[in-house]
Amino acid sequence: FTRPTEAQVAEVDLNDVVRATMDVMQLPCSNQNVVTHVSLDDGMAKVQANPDLIKQCLINLIKNALEAMDSGGKMFVTTSMNQDMAVLAVEDTGVGIPLDIRDKIFSPFFSTKDKGAGLGLAQIHKIVGELGGRVDLVSMPGVGTKVTLYLPPILAVEDLGDSA
Repeated sequence: FTRPTEAQVAEVDLNDVVRATMDVMQLPCSNQNVVTHVSLDDGMAKVQANPDLIKQCLINLIKNALEAMDSGGKMFVTTSMNQDMAVLAVEDTGVGIPLDIRDKIFSPFFSTKDKGAGLGLAQIHKIVGELGGRVDLVSMPGVGTKVTLYLPPILAVEDLGDSA
C-alpha cells in the first residue's frame, strides 16, 4: 500500500473502463441477485490515468457494493461531467455505513468485514488523490451507499496554429 502507484499513464475513457469492468463483474452481480444499472455520459472527457488502476478502483467499489447487499439489491454505475471534473460513481441499495465509522473507512487496514485486508477504499483514495482528484462518500444505514470519484479531465485545447 505504501509503494507509489506510479504506472503507465495514458488517456483513459471512463466509459470504456466501466463497460469492460461490468462485463467481468456482471456474473458475480447476477449470482447475488443484484440488478445493475449502468448509465454512461456520451460527452465524457477522457482522464489522464493508468487504465488498470482505474479499473481496480471500480472493481473494489463493485465488490464493496456486493458485500453490502448479501440478499440482493440494485447497483448503479454512472459516468458524468460535473463542472470541471469527470465523475465515476457506484451506488448501492445495501446496508449502508454507520456514521460513527465513516471517518475511518479510507484508512488502511480498516475493515468491517471478516475477510479482506481493509485496503480497498484506502487504495482508491490514494490512487484518485495522486491523479489530482477526490473521493466522496454518502451513506445512509439501511438505505445504501454512493461512492463518487472526481477526476480531472484532459481538456481539449484549441489549436491556434502559428498566427501568434
